[in-house]
Amino acid sequence: MYNEDSCYIASNKEEAEQFIEGSFFVSDDYRIDKIYLSDIVNDYGHSLGDYAIEPKAFNIFEREAEVFDIKFEILEDEDLFVIRIKK
Repeated sequence: MYNEDSCYIASNKEEAEQFIEGSFFVSDDYRIDKIYLSDIVNDYGHSLGDYAIEPKAFNIFEREAEVFDIKFEILEDEDLFVIRIKK
């Protein structure tokens, strides 16, 4: 389910940079931004509610989603979680 239009969420800047180093992206294809839970809920990056999340970031997201009653579904569950926010 993951596609290149899904925003990638890392737990910190170093994790994001490590992901980018192992990819084929050129510098014009990405940017690293600090985001908050409200950004994800409001479709940050115009990814239609789909986000690829590395495991550490997913653990944080899952805890916060429970606290704030944010509904989501897991589309994939391997080394990378892909979630879809439910509206």
